Amino acid sequence: MLSFHDTEDDIVPYWTTEQFLYNTKKAGNQMDLVRLEGKGHFFDETSKKNARMYNDDIFTFVDEFLIKHKLMK
Repeated sequence: MLSFHDTEDDIVPYWTTEQFLYNTKKAGNQMDLVRLEGKGHFFDETSKKNARMYNDDIFTFVDEFLIKHKLMK
């Protein structure tokens, strides 16, 4: 699993994803967490404020994750 979460999320606190990461790994599952800053709760291609983050950086993280797990070359 690959998860993205912003430290300034005012709807879902960042610590909840850290706790989920801990429990996921403790259960023997794989999870990578990408810590974001300054994006708030919601970012995607429709967000004018964060569209560059979605288009550029997110796909870099996804590609690295897929290569790491031998799901893409």
